[in-house]
Amino acid sequence: MLTIKQSVQICFVRKAFNTRDRACRSEFWWFYLFVQICSIPLGLLSWLLPGFGSLIYAVFTVVCLYFITATGVRRAHDSGKNGYHVIIPMAVVFLSALTGTVADTAPDGMDPAYQLTLAVLIVCSVGYMLIIMALPGTKGSNRYGPDPLTASEHILNERLKAQTAGSTSAPSKRHTGPDADFSRNRHDSHGIHGGHGRHGIQGSGQISAGANNKASEGSTSPWKESGGSWTGTHMPDSKSDNHSHKPGV
Repeated sequence: MLTIKQSVQICFVRKAFNTRDRACRSEFWWFYLFVQICSIPLGLLSWLLPGFGSLIYAVFTVVCLYFITATGVRRAHDSGKNGYHVIIPMAVVFLSALTGTVADTAPDGMDPAYQLTLAVLIVCSVGYMLIIMALPGTKGSNRYGPDPLTASEHILNERLKAQTAGSTSAPSKRHTGPDADFSRNRHDSHGIHGGHGRHGIQGSGQISAGANNKASEGSTSPWKESGGSWTGTHMPDSKSDNHSHKPGV
């Protein structure tokens, strides 16, 4: 189902001079309602300004009569009927109204029988057009083209798919700003100084252990120089060594 905005765009712009395709019911009735709403202020203008206002209202009526007729022809095509099912009743209404207006200007007025005949023709023609405009369209394609409802749904689905693909393919934005700089600086400071957690303590312990190993490798042991006998003045104390190497509680 179309909206009133889409219907006006189709009838005034996209298919302004198109009498070959099909038109769904919402396309015709939304456009007809728009024309009637616009005719109300123009009718008031023609009443307030009989000269200029009447001219504007006459031009608007003629222009909209064409667009309504073109949309009505496409609406008849939607139900599988040709455009004459709309053009002939509209011509009967127009000629009957014109004949009645001319007959009213006669000195004797309009004959009652003739007036009744014109009224019946107008009512029957308008009723027939209303039936044609209210008929549901044929499902699927017919000789006048594809189903307008299916085509509009296909267009909407394609737009939704394009929007979804665009949103999923858009790259994620990296958070920038002073907050992000502060968090990165804080993370770097924890990595350098070791922080206050377990990983920082282990890192400092590993660094000190590596330094001691390098220092011991560079020095010469008096035990090795003496060929297995201790030459120093200080004898190693097994108890003190055991206590010194015992892990802390």
